[in-house]
Amino acid sequence: MHSFTLSSRDGLTLNSCSSPLQGSARADVILVHGTGDHAGMPHYRNLAAALVKHGFTVHSFDLRGHGTSQGKRVFVNSWQDYRDDLWLCIEHVQRAHPGLPLFLAGLSMGALIVIDFALRHPDGVQGVVACSPPLGETGASKILISLLGFLGKVAPAMLIDPGLDKHNITRDKQALDGYLADPMMNLKITPRLAIELLDTAAYARTHAGEMRVPLLLLHGTDDTIANPDGSRAFYQAADSKDKTLKLYEHTVHNLFAEPVRGHVFQDIADWMLARA
Repeated sequence: MHSFTLSSRDGLTLNSCSSPLQGSARADVILVHGTGDHAGMPHYRNLAAALVKHGFTVHSFDLRGHGTSQGKRVFVNSWQDYRDDLWLCIEHVQRAHPGLPLFLAGLSMGALIVIDFALRHPDGVQGVVACSPPLGETGASKILISLLGFLGKVAPAMLIDPGLDKHNITRDKQALDGYLADPMMNLKITPRLAIELLDTAAYARTHAGEMRVPLLLLHGTDDTIANPDGSRAFYQAADSKDKTLKLYEHTVHNLFAEPVRGHVFQDIADWMLARA
């Protein structure tokens, strides 16, 4: 594992890492984590290890306000900050490996980040892998959602409980226990981030017809944190000539930590291998 840092345009240090190969790589993959997560969690490390075996170099970083990166916890002033930070990582990877194909992959909010980025900046992106993106109805408290406009004005960085069902993260009890025990994991969110997330999901739905890059959408059919109907609708509307939707029956939100994760990792690797 190779560690490096990125410096954001507003002066934050974002801690990053790469899982390099022994020998030449087929392609680079930038993996973006979800809300409250961090890049060093086991489910991301396991996916990276699986992809490395297939010839991919995997890069990831802790989003601002997450993990070991600087910034107010689970807070963002604007979604543009996430776009800019992802740009930094892309530029770093492309300088290190000029000419290699580049895939963007993300889980949950990370999936929304890579979808939004590819809609706005498709050039140079070989493909997008979006797992459980929050593109439709979420499991957050309806009362909380109704109060976001007010909270975003008076307490934009206050940590609040979104009311999600933590047991819908994964059905693997050991994985869930480890997830919840991680001292750097945060189940709370801030009103500003929640507003930006919902606004970005609305933008993605409205502009789905502009999606041009190859797209792999993965979702569990029993996901109540991010309803799979959002992925179904986005898949139907996306104009990409190369798009795939994989639904996993009786699975929940974090497919990278679900009992079927081995199949999920293989599906992702096979899809990228065919396009690398």
